[in-house]
Amino acid sequence: MRKWIILWALVLGFSVVKSQPIVWDGTKESVGIGRQVSYYEDPEGVLTIDQVSSDSLASRFTRSTKDILNFGFSESVHWVRFNVDNRTQETLLLEVAQPYLPVADLYYREPSGKWHVQKSGYQVNLYKKRVKHFYQIFTLPTYPTPVYLRYVSYSQPVPLSIWKEQAFEVKSNKQIIVYGMYFGVLLFVIINNLFLFLSLRRSIYLHYVFVVVFYILDVACVMEGFILYLYPEIDLLYWFLLVPNISTAVTFWFGIRFLEVKKYTPRLYRFSLVILAYCVSYIVWSMYLPLMVEVPLNSIHSLFNLGFILYLGIQTGRKGNRSGYYYAFSYTFFVLLIFVEAFYIQVGSPTYLFELTHVSIGIFLEVLFLAYLLSRRFEWERQDIEKAKTDAQQMLLEKTRENERILLVQNETLEREVAERTKAIEHKSVQLQQSLDHLKNTQAQLVQNEKLASLGELTAGIAHEIQNPLNFVNNYSEVNLELFGELTEELEKENLSEARAIINDLTENEQKINHHGRRADAIVKGMLDHARTVPGDKTLTNLNALADEFLRLAYQSIRAKNSDFQCELHTEFDPELGKINMVSSEIGRVLLNLYSNALYSLAQRQQMSDPDYTPALWVSSSRGTGESASIRIRDNGTGMAEEVRAKIFQPFFTTKPPGEGTGLGLSLSYDIITKGHGGTIEVKSTEGVGTTFVIVLPLAE
Repeated sequence: MRKWIILWALVLGFSVVKSQPIVWDGTKESVGIGRQVSYYEDPEGVLTIDQVSSDSLASRFTRSTKDILNFGFSESVHWVRFNVDNRTQETLLLEVAQPYLPVADLYYREPSGKWHVQKSGYQVNLYKKRVKHFYQIFTLPTYPTPVYLRYVSYSQPVPLSIWKEQAFEVKSNKQIIVYGMYFGVLLFVIINNLFLFLSLRRSIYLHYVFVVVFYILDVACVMEGFILYLYPEIDLLYWFLLVPNISTAVTFWFGIRFLEVKKYTPRLYRFSLVILAYCVSYIVWSMYLPLMVEVPLNSIHSLFNLGFILYLGIQTGRKGNRSGYYYAFSYTFFVLLIFVEAFYIQVGSPTYLFELTHVSIGIFLEVLFLAYLLSRRFEWERQDIEKAKTDAQQMLLEKTRENERILLVQNETLEREVAERTKAIEHKSVQLQQSLDHLKNTQAQLVQNEKLASLGELTAGIAHEIQNPLNFVNNYSEVNLELFGELTEELEKENLSEARAIINDLTENEQKINHHGRRADAIVKGMLDHARTVPGDKTLTNLNALADEFLRLAYQSIRAKNSDFQCELHTEFDPELGKINMVSSEIGRVLLNLYSNALYSLAQRQQMSDPDYTPALWVSSSRGTGESASIRIRDNGTGMAEEVRAKIFQPFFTTKPPGEGTGLGLSLSYDIITKGHGGTIEVKSTEGVGTTFVIVLPLAE
């Protein structure tokens, strides 16, 4: 027993040499001991209490020079050593005012020499601790002895205080009441904004509800840590890292919406969306970062977003958003309290108000101020709408008056211009009428010229057709003169039988002369009809005969111009076709034009010196399925390209050389068939193969 007393005295004596004890005389309810402790860093975290308390490490402890211990971003285990000389009979508590310590163990030797250990930290269930508090609270020995505190802080500041047990209970109860009131006010803000959302149907209020929810989580899980009262076994470090990341994205998006950045500064809005996308993605990939990288990076992100929100508020305020400067002011105050908190961590002042961190107070004030801004914003919007309506009405009134004045001036100007325009229009009308009359006359002349041109082309053919009956008339006339002489002789001879025979021959010859004379007369009448300026009436006409007659005329005409040209003419007329109600001269003109074009194409291809080529023209008629008749004209001439075929019915379009065509033939033919006779005319052609025209006319009723 004596040996133990001597050993205990030596330990106490050595401890006194190493550090001055903290004297507790009971005059105060609590005292901070940050500057009265020594600390030692265990980077590997492998030292035991026996090793730390050994003489070899005693001199390695460093005296603290700050009220609050703060070792920066570190995963090391830190040992804190101090000695308390309690000169009262009161039970003393050590308050480690930091809930975010995963491990916090207190060691001191019992009189028996055995180490007394008290374990704490958020990894220990709150309700299994001796003092049910979210901070790390330890009971100190009642006798002078070195006390060792082992903890891991990562980056958290660690305030150390000694309290009277009863005083700490009072302080703890006050703290719980403050937290309850704090939470109650924020809950009221949530309910109020939910009511506004349901009443006004504006999503900005619902968005703010989420902002306040995450502010509450920030305070409960990050700033204060009293979430342990509700979930004593929660992994506090996990939520300490995750909640700020989500909260940053939610509040940043709310700031963009509240400040209407898209409306006032579109360029900043696009950049803000990029930052927001980064914040959202950071929530995911930050989970894979090392702890000592994520902790400082979270702080940098938070400060950057706060600064950028301040900038957005100022910029939108400059652009006319009344809420911009107020929003920037609220965040400015919040940022100032963050710096106050950082100052407190370093020097231990100014002390906390109502046991709340300075940042928690900043969050509380910001929530209330933003809630006020949201309520005022609705009123401001209503005032802006009323002002805009009043301004619009005033502007409309001024514009109406200005429009009336302008209208009077314009009416006078318009009346003067109308009078001038009326005179000009009347003058133009006279000129247009004269031009129209001139155009009509010119059109009539062109049509007549086309008729005469086609008639001129037929001159040789007409001459040939008339020459044949005239030859018959002349020949039979000469024969009759001889027969009259013979008749006189026979009558003188009183040879009556021979005289009767001669008279019969004379009668037959006269009939033939009459027939061929009528034929020549019909040809002349047809040409006169062809050259007539005003078309005649429709009459029942034999289309087959008309087609055959003009085919011969057209062929003889081109033969008269080019005696070397010969072609095969093939006709196939339907004898059951019947007569068609038509203006024969106009249909004849159409047929003549188509025949002439076909023969011209045949002659052109014949000149290409193809020894195997035989020009041929096919003309056929047939009765259609309905009450219609068709005539088909096909040649094996040069044919036409598609772009030429599409234009052949346009006026003045021709493929013939200058002087050989007017370009009106097919245009007039198209009008005669479609407009004059209610029929159709179609063309099919292949270049180098030939062309086919099909005319369809309605039958006579």
